[in-house]
Amino acid sequence: MNKPSAPSVTPGDFDALVSAIVRIHGPSQTLAAKAVNTSLTMRNWLIGHRIVAFEQQGKDRAAYGERLLPALAQRLAATGLKRVDARELRRCRLFYSVYPQIRETLSPEWLAGAGAAALPAALAAPPEPKRESASPTWIHHLSFSHLAELCDLPDDTQHRKEEMERFISQISQEAGA
Repeated sequence: MNKPSAPSVTPGDFDALVSAIVRIHGPSQTLAAKAVNTSLTMRNWLIGHRIVAFEQQGKDRAAYGERLLPALAQRLAATGLKRVDARELRRCRLFYSVYPQIRETLSPEWLAGAGAAALPAALAAPPEPKRESASPTWIHHLSFSHLAELCDLPDDTQHRKEEMERFISQISQEAGA
């Protein structure tokens, strides 16, 4: 059997179609990447919150002590989770400790969804932020990796703010390129 031939396309119209799809794809892909980055940042903050809450409750603390994060990493990896080694869990804990005010970014939709069960203690008033410059809205502009690097900077609010603004500017320039 002969395959039916493709409908004829006027080159100018076809080029316009390709161009239109490319223009749709670019911004959509950028928005999707930002949504994924924000979700991963929130996930890591929530993991940090749960670790801190567990440590503060003292349950099983004597049994785990300094081995808590390695033991937790091993158990989480056994469930199939990726990027949950002790170093990464330490970064999540530090991230939550430095920027507890990120809790303010949790949407009512998220709180009503699957994440609600993981947050009973996080819904209480958050502790005072350790870093004034950490605006919760910056999680929409900076990845967790960028924010985790900022956690390691000396506690100099102006310096941290300048670094965040530099990261945001750099990311904005890369997105425009």
